[in-house]
Amino acid sequence: MIVNSPNNPTGKIYPRATLERLARVLTDASRNFGRPVYLISDEAYRQIVFDGGTFESPVKFYKNSIMIYTYGKTLLTPGERIGYVALSPTMDDLEAVRTVMLSTQILSGWAMTSAIAQHALPEIDRLSLDIADLQRRRDRLVNGLRAGGYDVMRPEGAFYVTPRAPIADDVAFCDMLAREGVLCLPGSVVYLPGYVRVSITASDAMIDRALPAFARVRAHAPTHRAESDLAMRSRALVTSILASVVIVGGIASYFVSQSRRWFKPEVQILNEDYAATRSHFRTKLLREGPSPQREVFALRPPGYVDVVEYPSGALRLKAWLAGARDTTLRLPAVLFLHGGFEFGAADWDMAVPYWEAGFVLMVPMLRGENGQRGTFSFLYDEVDDVLAAAAYLAHRPGVDSTQIFLAGHSAGGTLTLLAIEASGRFRAASSFDGSPDQQLLYNGSATKPGTHPEVVFDPKDSRELEVRSPLAYVGSVKSPVRLYYSQEAAPIMLRTSRRFAEVARAKGWDAAAVGARGSHMSHVARAMPQSIEFFKRLLGLQGAVLHARTVPAIGPSLVGNTTFTLRGHDSARVVALAGSFNGWDSQHVLCGRENGAWACRIDLPPGKYLYQFVVDDDWITDPDNPSTEPVNGSVASVVVKR
Repeated sequence: MIVNSPNNPTGKIYPRATLERLARVLTDASRNFGRPVYLISDEAYRQIVFDGGTFESPVKFYKNSIMIYTYGKTLLTPGERIGYVALSPTMDDLEAVRTVMLSTQILSGWAMTSAIAQHALPEIDRLSLDIADLQRRRDRLVNGLRAGGYDVMRPEGAFYVTPRAPIADDVAFCDMLAREGVLCLPGSVVYLPGYVRVSITASDAMIDRALPAFARVRAHAPTHRAESDLAMRSRALVTSILASVVIVGGIASYFVSQSRRWFKPEVQILNEDYAATRSHFRTKLLREGPSPQREVFALRPPGYVDVVEYPSGALRLKAWLAGARDTTLRLPAVLFLHGGFEFGAADWDMAVPYWEAGFVLMVPMLRGENGQRGTFSFLYDEVDDVLAAAAYLAHRPGVDSTQIFLAGHSAGGTLTLLAIEASGRFRAASSFDGSPDQQLLYNGSATKPGTHPEVVFDPKDSRELEVRSPLAYVGSVKSPVRLYYSQEAAPIMLRTSRRFAEVARAKGWDAAAVGARGSHMSHVARAMPQSIEFFKRLLGLQGAVLHARTVPAIGPSLVGNTTFTLRGHDSARVVALAGSFNGWDSQHVLCGRENGAWACRIDLPPGKYLYQFVVDDDWITDPDNPSTEPVNGSVASVVVKR
């Protein structure tokens, strides 16, 4: 586990409570694994702390810690590479770790510090850049950017400011700034897509020149985002990262254990029509029940979204739908299939750029998800739900039934590929990290270790894997398609996706596999504009009916049968509520000020729920509620609804 505090690029300093919870998580994990999990504390910026704040080292709270420090930041001399590594004296296997580190340093050669720098260390240790001057430049830059309409958090330490770009493509935004003579780092380089990193080590004159340039670029940027959306999405990064870890069966869970080996396809390409196969094949489930992900009860759609029901056989399933209220126009529509095996508000956020581009957007919940009826079958019977949702969407009065596009992420991306093999109703499709080959992932060379709760059939049965593998039936493709795969997923996805596109092109379809920078989660924002342009190109002149929309402001959640109140924290910018009832989503249930306190309300059915308040990104228990329970190495408050 690597912790960087103060953080590059956000400037966040992790508080003591967070570090104590982290120590408990790592201690429990070490006990469960039967071997120590080591914590590396990267403290390069620990001397650069603003506003009289304090820095506490994570190594104080966890015995198996390794502290890394460099003088390159406080002295602005990173090329000198003078610093040290310190091992906790209470560490397990201390001598073994020390021996390995020393051997590695000697063998590498370049890792040895120069003798001159070592002799100078007593003097170097007393030197530092002017923190007060740096804080003054931070305030000058933050205040100037905010005055120019930028959403930017005030960093607590380090020497970077990270405003959110006014357009989705942070690389393009940095190119626009460069043409104005301002050089910034695109956030996607440091896994912070949609932001830019600005160094406050620049001179006052440079900052004075930069602020008008930021204003000019913002004024000419092609798309502006809603201010409230900026405030909400600035907190989405942590949730997205966590989601990429916990999505059961999601592609991200493979990469931690795999090396950078590049895997070849393993499923056989069949000369069978997928729709014909589905007409007679019946999957044999070893376990019958709902999807393996946790239930989400408290889903509150934005005001521009309608919750609808669509029939799928004997089932009545829910979906979120936006853009179809005006029946005077018949608009092209996108059916978006979420990742994982349960729908949450963050899934809607991922798909909403299609709505912003002018399409009608529908995101369905599938059988067995979110407490709905039906038996989860993992990528098989769910295809029927996708086709049923498409039929429902096509019959909406405000939808052009001849222009239904399909897209999906992760498990939803795999379903997207299977659906265009099962039916020709889709104008085109885009898959984001969908898996063409389940044989490779579940009974082949890329099989991940451990249990797989999503696999509810016998993974040794090649036929069961074939009917869930789009590559096996690529000859049945019936729509133009783009397969976007992330940089993170490339070792597994690149060859299988390219093979899929290659065979589909040989059959006469417009098909391509396209790599996108970023992780399993973050690459979607990078690839989404390409998908939108792909769909628009196929629409041709019919695309003239599309008009850009702006996501409306998200207001506090003040209607519901259960009230949560937090006293104090008067200076907080944003207070949200997250819990077991909404998948620990910290983005969408916002609290408002009532009677001198923060309050929010949601509808909860009877049951016991865990929750925490999220105060400007810090997760805390309810100080007025003495009832708590441990959860994921932390502690959460408990509420019982009767």
